[in-house]
Formats: sequence, structure tokens, C-alpha cells
Amino acid sequence: MARKPSAAKPSNLSRDSVESIAEAISRQVGYDSEVALPDLVAGFGGRLTVKDYTETNEPGSILVNGESDFDVYLPAHTSPLRDRFTVAHELGHYVLHYLWAKRTKPDLGPIFATRYGSDRAEWEANWFASAFLMPADEVVSFVREARRSVADLAGRFAVSPSAASIRLKRLGLEVDGAE
Repeated sequence: MARKPSAAKPSNLSRDSVESIAEAISRQVGYDSEVALPDLVAGFGGRLTVKDYTETNEPGSILVNGESDFDVYLPAHTSPLRDRFTVAHELGHYVLHYLWAKRTKPDLGPIFATRYGSDRAEWEANWFASAFLMPADEVVSFVREARRSVADLAGRFAVSPSAASIRLKRLGLEVDGAE
């Protein structure tokens, strides 16, 4: 009998550790902002599905059945930039809250993460997504090449201006148009 999925539990890794893991994985998989989202998810062994959440009451954005066996769900009404961050966020749940957790809990069963939440696991997935999509060394190099704006950075890394602005602040960098 299949085990019922449990909610993703935080890794309790430091923010620096989460970002370091995300950047290492981004380099390891050769992430590029031009990669198609289904291909990105498939590279980790998962599947990407677009869902009309008005037609269902399912709360999940990711359901992990096992290693290299998971589903990421995107809402049908969001933008490509938002979708890119969402996919990286869900990969953060997969890496931090499943793969990393299995290191100390080898019997960990299926997990899920909800679309709505603001707990530690969600923060960690956001930290992961930001660093995965915008590795610190690449952001610093891009900003230092020439006078750049938040819009330039967002365009270079295919993220929203809000995500770019938050990453710049985290890295202590100032550019035109930063909040």
C-alpha cells in the first residue's frame, strides 16, 4: 500500500548553506535561463504539469513520490518569469526537503508542498530558487561589467524585477532602479 504524502519539513540549514547548495547544483546541471521549464524539471527526474487551479482544490505545487519521481504543478494563469521562479522553488523543495532529508531519514516517504504558505520550508525553497537562478558570482560579474539596472538583471536571468531586486539586496549590490 502506498504511503500518504506528508508536508515538506524544513531542512534547518542556514541561508548561506541553502544558497551554496543551490548554486552548486545550478552549476552541476549547467543551468541556463534559456532552458525550457519542462526540460529543467525532467533533468531532475520530474514532470511538469500546468493546472487550472480554479478547477481543483488540490493545494500542492510539488508531490515527491521518490528519488527522480516527482511532479511540479504550475498554475495556468501565471507569467513565464513567475513560472521560472516557481519551478526553481519547487526544485528547492525536492532537493532540500526530500533528497537532503533522506540523508538522515532513509525511510522518508512521499512529501508535498502547498501553494500557499510562509513557513521555514517555504523560505528555504525561496532562498534555493533565488541562488539557483541567479548565482552570486554571475550576478556580481554581470553588475560589475557595466552600469546595470534591475531590469537588466531581471532580463539576463529571466526572473521578475522583484526577484532580481531581492537578490541584489541579499548580495549587497546597488544598481539603478533597486528598491
